[in-house]
Amino acid sequence: MNLVSALVAFSLAIPFAGCGPSGPKLYKVTGKVTIDGKPARSAMIIFNSADGADSAAADLSDEGEFEMMTGGARSGLVPGRYSVQIIRVEGGSVEEGEEEAPPSNVPAKYGEETSDLTADVKEEDNIINFPLVSS
Repeated sequence: MNLVSALVAFSLAIPFAGCGPSGPKLYKVTGKVTIDGKPARSAMIIFNSADGADSAAADLSDEGEFEMMTGGARSGLVPGRYSVQIIRVEGGSVEEGEEEAPPSNVPAKYGEETSDLTADVKEEDNIINFPLVSS
């Protein structure tokens, strides 16, 4: 996880700082992000609840797949409607012997301020895919 990802994940954990096993019931949220049919790369996905009370983030795998994690490394989200942002993650640190991550193929329009993506988390395991286009 590079510095940007770590800072975003930490800031998203703050709303859940007091939530232990007795916190709100969370439901698994997984999915895949594609750009023009190809896996999104070098990016992270963020879900923010409509009321601003809940949020979660996940790095996308090389296949564009994700599993949402809340603070305290709890898997899932509280049911409800979320705004979704997919943020480019460029220039992260590379461990010795690892190849540098490829540049992100995620268009800026899906970023923090410009995204119009939404998702509805239901009281069940959720698979939410984002088939996006570059133009």
